Amino acid sequence: MREELDLAVVIFNDGALGLIKGSQQRVFGRTATVDLLSPDYKSLSDAFGIDYLEIRTDEALADGLREMEARKGVTLVDVYAAFVAYG
Repeated sequence: MREELDLAVVIFNDGALGLIKGSQQRVFGRTATVDLLSPDYKSLSDAFGIDYLEIRTDEALADGLREMEARKGVTLVDVYAAFVAYG
C-alpha cells in the first residue's frame, strides 16, 4: 500500500491444512490437528486500510477474479476453498 502498487493477495481459505488433511484421511482414514481457526480477514484488511474481496462459491469465482483484476491498490482476496477438491 505504501508503494502504491496494484496488488492482490489471495488466500485460499479452507479452514484447514487442506492438503495434509486429505492425505491423512486417505492414508489413515482419519485426521488430526489440521483444522484451523482463521482470522477475520475483513477486519484485518480494514486495519491495514486495504480493499477486501470475498469469494464464497465456485459460481462466483470467475466474476470475483475479474473484479480483483479491475481494482486499483492492494486487495485482500479471501477465496473460500471448501469447494476445491484436494487430490
